[in-house]
Amino acid sequence: MKHIQENIAFQLSGLISAKLGLNFPKERFRDLENGLNKAKKDFDFDDLVQFVDWLLGTELSSAQIELLASHFTIGETYFFRDMKYFNAIEKIIKDDIIQKIPVKDKRLRIWSAGCSTGEEAYSVAIMLDRIIHNINDWNITIMATDINTKSLKKARDGVYKDWSFRNSPDWLKPDYFKETSKGCFQINQSIKDIVTFQYHNLALDPYPSLVHNLFAFDIIFCRNVMMYFTQDLMTKAIGKFFHSLNDTGFFIVSPSEASHLLFSAFDTLYYPDVILYKKINSEYIPDKYNLIQKEKYYHVEKQTEDIVFTPIRKKSKKLNNIPKTISTVTGEQSKSYEFPYLEKKESIEQAETFFNRGRYDDAEKLLKEVLSSDKENFSAMILLAKIYGNRGLPGESLGCCKKAIELDKLNPEPYYLQATILQETGKTVEAVEWLKKALYLDSKFIICHFGLGNLFLKLGKISESKKYFKNASNLIAHYNNEEIIPESAGITAGRLKDIITKLTENN
Repeated sequence: MKHIQENIAFQLSGLISAKLGLNFPKERFRDLENGLNKAKKDFDFDDLVQFVDWLLGTELSSAQIELLASHFTIGETYFFRDMKYFNAIEKIIKDDIIQKIPVKDKRLRIWSAGCSTGEEAYSVAIMLDRIIHNINDWNITIMATDINTKSLKKARDGVYKDWSFRNSPDWLKPDYFKETSKGCFQINQSIKDIVTFQYHNLALDPYPSLVHNLFAFDIIFCRNVMMYFTQDLMTKAIGKFFHSLNDTGFFIVSPSEASHLLFSAFDTLYYPDVILYKKINSEYIPDKYNLIQKEKYYHVEKQTEDIVFTPIRKKSKKLNNIPKTISTVTGEQSKSYEFPYLEKKESIEQAETFFNRGRYDDAEKLLKEVLSSDKENFSAMILLAKIYGNRGLPGESLGCCKKAIELDKLNPEPYYLQATILQETGKTVEAVEWLKKALYLDSKFIICHFGLGNLFLKLGKISESKKYFKNASNLIAHYNNEEIIPESAGITAGRLKDIITKLTENN
Protein backbone atom coordinates (compact mmCIF):
# COMPACT_ATOMS: atom_id res chain seq x y z
CA MET A 1 0.00 0.00 0.00
CA LYS A 2 1.14 3.53 -0.69
CA HIS A 3 0.87 5.07 2.79
CA ILE A 4 0.58 2.04 5.04
CA GLN A 5 3.15 -0.68 5.50
CA GLU A 6 2.18 -4.12 4.26
CA ASN A 7 2.28 -5.72 7.71
CA ILE A 8 -0.13 -3.05 8.96
CA ALA A 9 -2.34 -3.66 5.94
CA PHE A 10 -2.60 -7.34 6.86
CA GLN A 11 -3.63 -6.38 10.42
CA LEU A 12 -6.28 -4.02 9.05
CA SER A 13 -7.54 -6.69 6.67
CA GLY A 14 -7.93 -9.07 9.60
CA LEU A 15 -9.72 -6.44 11.67
CA ILE A 16 -12.22 -5.62 8.92
CA SER A 17 -12.77 -9.28 8.16
CA ALA A 18 -13.51 -10.00 11.84
CA LYS A 19 -15.71 -6.94 12.43
CA LEU A 20 -17.45 -6.55 9.08
CA GLY A 21 -17.16 -9.91 7.36
CA LEU A 22 -15.61 -8.12 4.36
CA ASN A 23 -12.76 -9.67 2.41
CA PHE A 24 -9.59 -7.70 1.61
CA PRO A 25 -6.79 -10.04 0.51
CA LYS A 26 -3.41 -8.65 -0.55
CA GLU A 27 -4.57 -7.97 -4.12
CA ARG A 28 -7.28 -5.67 -2.76
CA PHE A 29 -5.10 -3.61 -0.44
CA ARG A 30 -5.54 -0.58 -2.71
CA ASP A 31 -9.33 -0.82 -2.26
CA LEU A 32 -8.77 -1.10 1.49
CA GLU A 33 -6.68 2.06 1.53
CA ASN A 34 -9.22 3.95 -0.59
CA GLY A 35 -11.98 2.99 1.82
CA LEU A 36 -9.96 4.09 4.82
CA ASN A 37 -9.20 7.42 3.18
CA LYS A 38 -12.93 7.99 2.68
CA ALA A 39 -13.79 6.90 6.22
CA LYS A 40 -11.19 8.92 8.16
CA LYS A 41 -13.12 12.21 7.99
CA ASP A 42 -16.22 10.60 9.51
CA PHE A 43 -14.02 9.63 12.45
CA ASP A 44 -12.53 13.16 12.74
CA PHE A 45 -9.10 12.26 11.37
CA ASP A 46 -7.15 14.11 8.69
CA ASP A 47 -4.09 11.88 8.70
CA LEU A 48 -4.51 8.32 7.36
CA VAL A 49 -1.68 6.80 9.43
CA GLN A 50 -3.06 8.27 12.66
CA PHE A 51 -6.51 6.95 11.75
CA VAL A 52 -5.11 3.47 11.14
CA ASP A 53 -3.23 3.51 14.47
CA TRP A 54 -6.45 4.51 16.23
CA LEU A 55 -8.47 1.76 14.50
CA LEU A 56 -6.00 -0.95 15.51
CA GLY A 57 -5.97 0.19 19.12
CA THR A 58 -9.69 0.84 19.67
CA GLU A 59 -12.62 -1.45 20.52
CA LEU A 60 -15.15 -0.18 18.00
CA SER A 61 -18.83 0.19 18.87
CA SER A 62 -21.50 -1.29 16.61
CA ALA A 63 -22.29 2.17 15.26
CA GLN A 64 -18.61 2.78 14.46
CA ILE A 65 -18.30 -0.62 12.79
CA GLU A 66 -21.26 0.11 10.52
CA LEU A 67 -20.02 3.61 9.72
CA LEU A 68 -16.73 2.04 8.69
CA ALA A 69 -18.51 -0.60 6.60
CA SER A 70 -20.37 2.02 4.57
CA HIS A 71 -17.06 3.13 3.04
CA PHE A 72 -16.02 -0.31 1.79
CA THR A 73 -18.90 -1.13 -0.52
CA ILE A 74 -19.81 0.47 -3.82
CA GLY A 75 -23.10 2.39 -3.68
CA GLU A 76 -22.98 2.93 -7.43
CA THR A 77 -26.27 2.05 -9.09
CA TYR A 78 -28.87 3.38 -11.53
CA PHE A 79 -32.39 2.66 -12.71
CA PHE A 80 -32.92 -0.66 -14.52
CA ARG A 81 -29.27 -1.57 -14.18
CA ASP A 82 -28.53 -4.72 -16.24
CA MET A 83 -31.78 -4.66 -18.19
CA LYS A 84 -31.37 -8.32 -19.14
CA TYR A 85 -32.14 -9.22 -15.52
CA PHE A 86 -35.38 -7.29 -15.64
CA ASN A 87 -36.28 -9.03 -18.91
CA ALA A 88 -35.94 -12.40 -17.18
CA ILE A 89 -37.67 -11.28 -13.99
CA GLU A 90 -40.59 -9.85 -15.93
CA LYS A 91 -41.14 -13.24 -17.51
CA ILE A 92 -40.81 -15.03 -14.15
CA ILE A 93 -43.33 -12.74 -12.46
CA LYS A 94 -45.88 -12.98 -15.28
CA ASP A 95 -45.50 -16.66 -16.21
CA ASP A 96 -44.41 -18.30 -12.97
CA ILE A 97 -45.31 -16.33 -9.87
CA ILE A 98 -48.53 -14.47 -10.65
CA GLN A 99 -50.15 -17.32 -12.54
CA LYS A 100 -49.80 -19.54 -9.45
CA ILE A 101 -51.17 -17.02 -6.94
CA PRO A 102 -54.77 -17.74 -5.89
CA VAL A 103 -57.29 -15.10 -6.98
CA LYS A 104 -58.15 -14.30 -3.34
CA ASP A 105 -54.50 -14.01 -2.31
CA LYS A 106 -53.01 -11.33 -4.54
CA ARG A 107 -49.77 -10.93 -2.61
CA LEU A 108 -46.25 -10.42 -3.89
CA ARG A 109 -43.17 -10.02 -1.67
CA ILE A 110 -39.78 -8.81 -2.92
CA TRP A 111 -36.59 -7.89 -1.05
CA SER A 112 -33.83 -5.66 -2.38
CA ALA A 113 -30.95 -6.48 -0.01
CA GLY A 114 -28.14 -3.92 -0.13
CA CYS A 115 -30.42 -1.42 -1.89
CA SER A 116 -28.00 1.53 -1.71
CA THR A 117 -29.80 4.73 -2.79
CA GLY A 118 -32.93 2.91 -3.93
CA GLU A 119 -32.75 2.79 -7.73
CA GLU A 120 -33.07 -1.01 -7.88
CA ALA A 121 -36.05 -1.18 -5.52
CA TYR A 122 -37.86 1.61 -7.37
CA SER A 123 -37.10 -0.08 -10.70
CA VAL A 124 -38.82 -3.22 -9.42
CA ALA A 125 -41.83 -1.19 -8.28
CA ILE A 126 -42.05 0.54 -11.67
CA MET A 127 -41.81 -2.79 -13.46
CA LEU A 128 -44.68 -4.19 -11.39
CA ASP A 129 -46.76 -1.08 -12.09
CA ARG A 130 -46.32 -1.66 -15.82
CA ILE A 131 -47.06 -5.37 -15.93
CA ILE A 132 -49.75 -5.90 -13.26
CA HIS A 133 -53.26 -4.83 -14.16
CA ASN A 134 -55.13 -3.16 -11.26
CA ILE A 135 -52.03 -3.11 -9.11
CA ASN A 136 -53.95 -1.32 -6.34
CA ASP A 137 -55.92 -4.53 -5.80
CA TRP A 138 -52.69 -6.30 -4.83
CA ASN A 139 -50.87 -6.44 -1.51
CA ILE A 140 -47.34 -5.81 -2.73
CA THR A 141 -44.39 -5.64 -0.35
CA ILE A 142 -41.02 -4.40 -1.58
CA MET A 143 -38.54 -4.31 1.30
CA ALA A 144 -35.33 -2.43 0.58
CA THR A 145 -32.52 -2.64 3.14
CA ASP A 146 -29.01 -1.32 3.51
CA ILE A 147 -26.32 -0.70 6.11
CA ASN A 148 -25.67 2.88 4.97
CA THR A 149 -28.11 5.30 6.62
CA LYS A 150 -27.12 8.17 4.30
CA SER A 151 -28.00 6.05 1.28
CA LEU A 152 -31.31 5.06 2.89
CA LYS A 153 -32.22 8.71 3.49
CA LYS A 154 -31.61 9.52 -0.18
CA ALA A 155 -33.66 6.49 -1.17
CA ARG A 156 -36.59 7.59 1.01
CA ASP A 157 -36.42 11.11 -0.45
CA GLY A 158 -36.67 9.65 -3.95
CA VAL A 159 -34.89 12.54 -5.67
CA TYR A 160 -32.28 11.70 -8.32
CA LYS A 161 -29.93 13.41 -10.75
CA ASP A 162 -29.42 12.57 -14.42
CA TRP A 163 -26.60 10.14 -13.60
CA SER A 164 -29.12 7.71 -12.07
CA PHE A 165 -30.95 7.52 -15.41
CA ARG A 166 -28.07 6.49 -17.66
CA ASN A 167 -29.01 3.61 -19.96
CA SER A 168 -32.59 3.77 -18.70
CA PRO A 169 -35.70 3.43 -20.95
CA ASP A 170 -36.94 6.59 -22.67
CA TRP A 171 -40.35 6.39 -20.95
CA LEU A 172 -38.94 6.30 -17.41
CA LYS A 173 -38.62 10.03 -16.65
CA PRO A 174 -41.84 11.28 -18.29
CA ASP A 175 -43.98 8.47 -16.87
CA TYR A 176 -42.65 8.16 -13.33
CA PHE A 177 -40.83 11.35 -12.30
CA LYS A 178 -41.41 15.07 -11.90
CA GLU A 179 -38.57 17.51 -12.54
CA THR A 180 -37.72 19.73 -9.58
CA SER A 181 -36.64 23.37 -9.63
CA LYS A 182 -33.05 22.26 -9.04
CA GLY A 183 -32.90 20.09 -12.14
CA CYS A 184 -33.37 16.82 -10.26
CA PHE A 185 -36.18 14.30 -10.63
CA GLN A 186 -38.66 13.31 -7.90
CA ILE A 187 -40.21 9.85 -8.16
CA ASN A 188 -44.02 9.68 -8.24
CA GLN A 189 -45.64 9.15 -4.85
CA SER A 190 -47.61 6.13 -6.10
CA ILE A 191 -44.33 4.28 -6.73
CA LYS A 192 -42.70 5.60 -3.57
CA ASP A 193 -45.54 4.17 -1.50
CA ILE A 194 -44.86 0.63 -2.74
CA VAL A 195 -41.31 0.48 -1.33
CA THR A 196 -40.31 0.30 2.35
CA PHE A 197 -36.72 1.29 3.11
CA GLN A 198 -35.21 0.12 6.38
CA TYR A 199 -31.85 -0.34 8.04
CA HIS A 200 -30.55 -3.92 8.13
CA ASN A 201 -27.08 -5.40 8.48
CA LEU A 202 -26.73 -8.70 6.60
CA ALA A 203 -23.76 -9.67 8.76
CA LEU A 204 -25.28 -8.93 12.18
CA ASP A 205 -29.08 -8.80 12.00
CA PRO A 206 -31.38 -11.86 11.84
CA TYR A 207 -33.18 -13.06 8.72
CA PRO A 208 -35.65 -14.54 8.10
CA SER A 209 -37.32 -12.38 10.72
CA LEU A 210 -40.97 -11.56 11.38
CA VAL A 211 -39.77 -8.62 13.48
CA HIS A 212 -38.06 -7.03 10.47
CA ASN A 213 -40.70 -8.21 7.94
CA LEU A 214 -37.97 -10.19 6.19
CA PHE A 215 -39.54 -13.57 5.42
CA ALA A 216 -41.36 -15.62 2.77
CA PHE A 217 -40.23 -13.58 -0.24
CA ASP A 218 -41.14 -14.47 -3.81
CA ILE A 219 -37.93 -12.80 -5.04
CA ILE A 220 -34.78 -11.62 -3.29
CA PHE A 221 -32.31 -9.33 -5.07
CA CYS A 222 -28.82 -9.27 -3.59
CA ARG A 223 -26.63 -8.00 -6.41
CA ASN A 224 -23.06 -6.74 -6.02
CA VAL A 225 -23.21 -7.16 -2.24
CA MET A 226 -21.82 -10.58 -1.36
CA MET A 227 -18.80 -10.01 -3.60
CA TYR A 228 -17.31 -8.13 -0.62
CA PHE A 229 -18.02 -10.89 1.93
CA THR A 230 -15.58 -13.38 3.30
CA GLN A 231 -16.25 -16.96 2.22
CA ASP A 232 -17.64 -17.79 5.66
CA LEU A 233 -20.03 -14.84 5.75
CA MET A 234 -21.16 -15.50 2.18
CA THR A 235 -21.95 -19.12 3.04
CA LYS A 236 -23.98 -18.09 6.09
CA ALA A 237 -25.78 -15.32 4.20
CA ILE A 238 -26.83 -17.65 1.39
CA GLY A 239 -28.28 -20.07 3.95
CA LYS A 240 -30.26 -17.24 5.56
CA PHE A 241 -31.48 -15.99 2.19
CA PHE A 242 -32.59 -19.54 1.35
CA HIS A 243 -34.82 -19.63 4.43
CA SER A 244 -36.08 -16.08 3.78
CA LEU A 245 -37.66 -17.23 0.50
CA ASN A 246 -40.99 -18.97 0.20
CA ASP A 247 -40.88 -22.58 -0.93
CA THR A 248 -40.52 -21.67 -4.62
CA GLY A 249 -38.86 -18.26 -4.34
CA PHE A 250 -36.18 -16.82 -6.64
CA PHE A 251 -32.75 -15.51 -5.65
CA ILE A 252 -31.04 -12.92 -7.86
CA VAL A 253 -27.28 -12.28 -7.56
CA SER A 254 -24.70 -10.70 -9.85
CA PRO A 255 -22.64 -12.90 -12.21
CA SER A 256 -19.47 -12.41 -10.14
CA GLU A 257 -21.25 -13.89 -7.11
CA ALA A 258 -22.75 -16.91 -8.90
CA SER A 259 -21.11 -20.17 -7.89
CA HIS A 260 -22.52 -23.66 -8.41
CA LEU A 261 -20.77 -24.73 -5.22
CA LEU A 262 -22.41 -22.10 -3.02
CA PHE A 263 -25.82 -22.18 -4.70
CA SER A 264 -26.24 -25.92 -5.11
CA ALA A 265 -29.25 -25.89 -2.79
CA PHE A 266 -31.10 -23.99 -5.53
CA ASP A 267 -32.27 -24.88 -9.01
CA THR A 268 -30.19 -23.01 -11.58
CA LEU A 269 -32.20 -21.17 -14.24
CA TYR A 270 -30.52 -20.06 -17.47
CA TYR A 271 -31.85 -17.09 -19.41
CA PRO A 272 -30.05 -15.11 -22.15
CA ASP A 273 -26.91 -13.76 -20.47
CA VAL A 274 -28.48 -14.29 -17.02
CA ILE A 275 -28.25 -16.98 -14.35
CA LEU A 276 -30.92 -17.01 -11.64
CA TYR A 277 -31.62 -19.35 -8.75
CA LYS A 278 -34.88 -20.92 -7.57
CA LYS A 279 -35.39 -22.45 -4.15
CA ILE A 280 -35.81 -26.21 -4.12
CA ASN A 281 -38.92 -27.12 -2.17
CA SER A 282 -37.23 -29.78 -0.07
CA GLU A 283 -35.47 -30.24 3.24
CA TYR A 284 -32.37 -28.15 3.60
CA ILE A 285 -29.61 -28.36 6.17
CA PRO A 286 -27.94 -25.03 7.10
CA ASP A 287 -24.23 -24.76 6.30
CA LYS A 288 -24.42 -27.80 3.99
CA TYR A 289 -24.30 -26.86 0.33
CA ASN A 290 -23.48 -30.18 -1.28
CA LEU A 291 -27.10 -31.13 -2.01
CA ILE A 292 -27.68 -32.68 -5.44
CA GLN A 293 -28.02 -29.85 -7.90
CA LYS A 294 -30.94 -29.93 -10.32
CA GLU A 295 -30.43 -27.65 -13.27
CA LYS A 296 -33.34 -26.46 -15.37
CA TYR A 297 -32.76 -24.79 -18.70
CA TYR A 298 -35.19 -22.14 -19.86
CA HIS A 299 -34.92 -20.99 -23.44
CA VAL A 300 -36.28 -17.47 -23.60
CA GLU A 301 -36.47 -15.33 -26.70
CA LYS A 302 -33.87 -12.59 -26.36
CA GLN A 303 -35.56 -9.22 -25.93
CA THR A 304 -34.28 -5.77 -26.76
CA GLU A 305 -32.37 -3.93 -24.10
CA ASP A 306 -34.98 -1.14 -24.10
CA ILE A 307 -37.66 -3.38 -22.64
CA VAL A 308 -41.34 -2.55 -23.02
CA PHE A 309 -43.23 -4.21 -20.18
CA THR A 310 -46.35 -5.89 -21.53
CA PRO A 311 -49.28 -5.71 -19.08
CA ILE A 312 -50.96 -8.93 -17.99
CA ARG A 313 -54.77 -9.15 -17.63
CA LYS A 314 -56.65 -10.68 -16.22
CA LYS A 315 -53.59 -35.73 8.23
CA SER A 316 -52.15 -36.50 11.38
CA LYS A 317 -50.40 -39.57 12.85
CA LYS A 318 -50.19 -40.54 16.53
CA LEU A 319 -47.14 -39.35 18.46
CA ASN A 320 -45.79 -42.85 18.89
CA ASN A 321 -45.83 -43.33 15.12
CA ILE A 322 -43.22 -40.65 14.48
CA PRO A 323 -40.65 -42.03 12.02
CA LYS A 324 -37.41 -43.05 13.68
CA THR A 325 -35.30 -41.58 10.89
CA ILE A 326 -35.37 -38.59 8.63
CA SER A 327 -33.41 -38.95 5.42
CA THR A 328 -31.74 -36.09 3.61
CA VAL A 329 -29.75 -36.09 0.42
CA THR A 330 -26.14 -34.95 0.67
CA GLY A 331 -24.17 -35.31 -2.52
CA GLU A 332 -25.03 -38.73 -3.92
CA GLN A 333 -25.32 -40.31 -0.48
CA SER A 334 -28.42 -40.68 1.68
CA LYS A 335 -27.77 -39.86 5.32
CA SER A 336 -30.20 -40.79 8.10
CA TYR A 337 -30.66 -39.01 11.39
CA GLU A 338 -31.93 -40.92 14.43
CA PHE A 339 -35.30 -39.58 15.52
CA PRO A 340 -36.39 -41.51 18.64
CA TYR A 341 -39.72 -41.38 20.42
CA LEU A 342 -40.16 -38.00 22.03
CA GLU A 343 -42.35 -36.80 24.88
CA LYS A 344 -44.47 -33.70 24.21
CA LYS A 345 -42.03 -31.27 25.83
CA GLU A 346 -39.09 -32.86 24.05
CA SER A 347 -41.03 -32.84 20.77
CA ILE A 348 -41.68 -29.11 21.07
CA GLU A 349 -38.03 -28.44 21.93
CA GLN A 350 -36.95 -30.50 18.91
CA ALA A 351 -39.49 -28.67 16.74
CA GLU A 352 -38.05 -25.35 17.91
CA THR A 353 -34.58 -26.55 16.97
CA PHE A 354 -35.86 -27.50 13.51
CA PHE A 355 -37.58 -24.10 13.25
CA ASN A 356 -34.39 -22.21 14.12
CA ARG A 357 -32.54 -24.20 11.44
CA GLY A 358 -35.16 -23.45 8.80
CA ARG A 359 -36.43 -27.04 8.69
CA TYR A 360 -40.06 -25.97 8.75
CA ASP A 361 -41.53 -29.21 7.37
CA ASP A 362 -39.92 -31.30 10.12
CA ALA A 363 -40.98 -28.83 12.80
CA GLU A 364 -44.55 -28.74 11.51
CA LYS A 365 -44.83 -32.54 11.51
CA LEU A 366 -43.67 -32.76 15.12
CA LEU A 367 -46.04 -30.03 16.29
CA LYS A 368 -49.02 -31.59 14.54
CA GLU A 369 -48.22 -34.86 16.28
CA VAL A 370 -48.30 -33.06 19.63
CA LEU A 371 -51.54 -31.24 18.80
CA SER A 372 -53.22 -34.43 17.59
CA SER A 373 -53.18 -35.73 21.17
CA ASP A 374 -53.17 -32.38 22.98
CA LYS A 375 -55.25 -29.78 21.14
CA GLU A 376 -54.76 -27.26 23.95
CA ASN A 377 -50.96 -27.15 23.86
CA PHE A 378 -50.21 -23.43 23.70
CA SER A 379 -46.48 -23.78 23.00
CA ALA A 380 -47.09 -26.04 19.99
CA MET A 381 -49.80 -23.73 18.62
CA ILE A 382 -47.72 -20.55 18.86
CA LEU A 383 -44.67 -22.17 17.28
CA LEU A 384 -46.85 -23.48 14.45
CA ALA A 385 -48.10 -19.92 13.93
CA LYS A 386 -44.50 -18.74 13.56
CA ILE A 387 -43.73 -21.50 11.06
CA TYR A 388 -46.70 -20.55 8.89
CA GLY A 389 -45.72 -16.90 9.16
CA ASN A 390 -42.15 -17.53 7.99
CA ARG A 391 -43.43 -19.65 5.12
CA GLY A 392 -45.72 -16.87 3.89
CA LEU A 393 -49.01 -18.51 4.88
CA PRO A 394 -50.81 -15.65 6.68
CA GLY A 395 -54.22 -17.33 6.83
CA GLU A 396 -52.84 -20.41 8.54
CA SER A 397 -50.68 -18.30 10.85
CA LEU A 398 -53.58 -16.08 11.91
CA GLY A 399 -55.70 -19.18 12.51
CA CYS A 400 -53.08 -20.55 14.91
CA CYS A 401 -52.79 -17.15 16.63
CA LYS A 402 -56.55 -17.10 17.19
CA LYS A 403 -56.45 -20.60 18.71
CA ALA A 404 -53.46 -19.64 20.88
CA ILE A 405 -55.35 -16.61 22.21
CA GLU A 406 -58.32 -18.84 23.03
CA LEU A 407 -55.97 -21.12 24.96
CA ASP A 408 -54.28 -18.33 26.92
CA LYS A 409 -56.03 -14.96 26.71
CA LEU A 410 -53.52 -13.32 29.06
CA ASN A 411 -50.39 -14.22 27.07
CA PRO A 412 -49.33 -11.24 24.87
CA GLU A 413 -47.22 -13.30 22.44
CA PRO A 414 -50.01 -14.41 20.05
CA TYR A 415 -51.41 -10.85 20.05
CA TYR A 416 -48.03 -9.54 18.96
CA LEU A 417 -47.57 -12.27 16.37
CA GLN A 418 -51.05 -11.64 14.97
CA ALA A 419 -50.24 -7.93 14.66
CA THR A 420 -47.06 -8.76 12.73
CA ILE A 421 -48.94 -10.93 10.24
CA LEU A 422 -51.74 -8.36 9.85
CA GLN A 423 -49.17 -5.67 9.10
CA GLU A 424 -47.62 -7.85 6.40
CA THR A 425 -51.03 -8.36 4.78
CA GLY A 426 -51.63 -4.60 4.63
CA LYS A 427 -54.07 -4.36 7.58
CA THR A 428 -52.15 -1.63 9.35
CA VAL A 429 -54.94 -0.24 11.54
CA GLU A 430 -55.79 -3.70 12.86
CA ALA A 431 -52.08 -4.38 13.46
CA VAL A 432 -51.82 -1.26 15.65
CA GLU A 433 -54.82 -2.37 17.71
CA TRP A 434 -53.41 -5.85 18.32
CA LEU A 435 -50.03 -4.43 19.32
CA LYS A 436 -51.76 -2.18 21.83
CA LYS A 437 -53.68 -5.18 23.19
CA ALA A 438 -50.36 -6.97 23.68
CA LEU A 439 -48.97 -3.99 25.57
CA TYR A 440 -52.10 -3.85 27.73
CA LEU A 441 -51.28 -7.39 28.85
CA ASP A 442 -47.56 -6.69 29.28
CA SER A 443 -46.46 -3.06 29.39
CA LYS A 444 -42.80 -4.17 29.42
CA PHE A 445 -43.02 -6.11 26.15
CA ILE A 446 -39.98 -4.47 24.54
CA ILE A 447 -40.29 -5.83 21.02
CA CYS A 448 -43.94 -4.73 20.98
CA HIS A 449 -42.98 -1.13 21.80
CA PHE A 450 -40.37 -1.41 19.05
CA GLY A 451 -42.99 -2.78 16.64
CA LEU A 452 -45.36 0.11 17.30
CA GLY A 453 -42.53 2.61 16.91
CA ASN A 454 -41.54 1.08 13.60
CA LEU A 455 -45.15 0.92 12.38
CA PHE A 456 -45.92 4.54 13.25
CA LEU A 457 -42.63 5.59 11.61
CA LYS A 458 -43.73 3.95 8.36
CA LEU A 459 -47.11 5.68 8.68
CA GLY A 460 -45.35 9.04 9.00
CA LYS A 461 -46.58 9.58 12.58
CA ILE A 462 -43.22 10.66 13.89
CA SER A 463 -44.20 11.86 17.37
CA GLU A 464 -46.04 8.61 18.17
CA SER A 465 -43.16 6.65 16.70
CA LYS A 466 -40.63 8.42 18.92
CA LYS A 467 -42.79 7.77 22.00
CA TYR A 468 -42.76 4.01 21.50
CA PHE A 469 -39.09 3.91 20.51
CA LYS A 470 -38.31 5.85 23.71
CA ASN A 471 -40.34 3.32 25.72
CA ALA A 472 -38.38 0.48 24.14
CA SER A 473 -35.06 2.24 24.80
CA ASN A 474 -35.93 2.83 28.46
CA LEU A 475 -36.79 -0.85 28.92
CA ILE A 476 -33.65 -1.99 27.08
CA ALA A 477 -31.55 0.02 29.54
CA HIS A 478 -32.22 -2.69 32.14
CA TYR A 479 -30.54 -5.33 29.94
CA ASN A 480 -26.87 -6.05 29.35
CA ASN A 481 -25.87 -5.44 25.74
CA GLU A 482 -25.35 -9.15 25.09
CA GLU A 483 -28.72 -10.27 26.51
CA ILE A 484 -31.30 -11.51 24.00
CA ILE A 485 -34.53 -9.50 23.88
CA PRO A 486 -37.57 -11.80 24.35
CA GLU A 487 -39.52 -12.65 21.16
CA SER A 488 -36.97 -10.78 19.01
CA ALA A 489 -35.66 -13.73 16.94
CA GLY A 490 -32.28 -13.46 18.66
CA ILE A 491 -31.64 -9.69 18.68
CA THR A 492 -29.43 -8.58 21.55
CA ALA A 493 -30.19 -5.53 23.68
CA GLY A 494 -27.14 -3.72 22.32
CA ARG A 495 -28.13 -4.48 18.76
CA LEU A 496 -31.71 -3.27 19.27
CA LYS A 497 -30.37 -0.03 20.75
CA ASP A 498 -28.33 0.51 17.60
CA ILE A 499 -31.29 -0.28 15.34
CA ILE A 500 -33.54 2.21 17.16
CA THR A 501 -30.81 4.84 16.88
CA LYS A 502 -30.54 4.21 13.13
CA LEU A 503 -34.31 4.41 12.68
CA THR A 504 -34.68 7.66 14.58
CA GLU A 505 -31.54 9.63 13.70
CA ASN A 506 -32.96 11.02 10.46
CA ASN A 507 -36.45 11.77 11.78
